[in-house]
Amino acid sequence: MRIFSISCCLFLLWGLLAGCGAAMGSEAVIMPVATPPPTPLILPTPTAVPLPIDGNFQLSAAIAQRAAEGKPLVIRVSYHDISNEFAPFIRRGVVRAVEDFKANVELIGPVGPEAAVQIAELER
Repeated sequence: MRIFSISCCLFLLWGLLAGCGAAMGSEAVIMPVATPPPTPLILPTPTAVPLPIDGNFQLSAAIAQRAAEGKPLVIRVSYHDISNEFAPFIRRGVVRAVEDFKANVELIGPVGPEAAVQIAELER
């Protein structure tokens, strides 16, 4: 009896759905969709941040001498993993520093995050 009643319900439901489709015709009805206006981008107002002043900084005498003689400065940009996806952007900055400052700039760092290798490169 239960199987019969489930079958009847499904048959009736199918008939109702088929009747609705016949009444509406075969053409699909497309309702217009209102596109909301774009949300304006609201950015915070930049505020000045005072930089800390450390009066204990001493420029190396060798660096000061090179600068005074007009020799190119030697700058090593050490990055913890030069094989990751951010390294090409840092490399572009290094190339630009060579062009802008006429300095001896080189990007160094290990392939993979190896702190010991990075320290050894800085100490050479």
